[in-house]
Amino acid sequence: MSGTGSEKILDNPWDHSPITVYIDDENTPLHYSPTYYEQIEKALKYWEEGGNGNLDYTPVFEIVDSEEADIRIRWIENLESIEGAPSGVAGYAKPRISGDRFVKVDMVLEVGNYQAEDGASMEIRQCLLFQSMS
Repeated sequence: MSGTGSEKILDNPWDHSPITVYIDDENTPLHYSPTYYEQIEKALKYWEEGGNGNLDYTPVFEIVDSEEADIRIRWIENLESIEGAPSGVAGYAKPRISGDRFVKVDMVLEVGNYQAEDGASMEIRQCLLFQSMS
């Protein structure tokens, strides 16, 4: 495995496939852009195609319209004022783990315009499956 030797819970942290993803694009803050949904799709594809090369498995994602999904993503206007996050944090993921497997991951992203070369938001890529993918 390449990379910096970051710690992970398992080579394959999910006990099933596909990994379902719910994107809350209904309850969004004022500065939400419809392109954020597309950025999530691009980030999921990035990881399905091998991401940063540090995965020991190939994740398969399915976007679903259910809050019972494995990964739930939502946006807020300002992480510092709403979630009490430190300055400069663009998003976070909060996993629920049972034994040594992920059960759910809730992800909160701040609306912003940090664009990667291919248009996918870099903070979305990095936060999306932060440790579940590393």
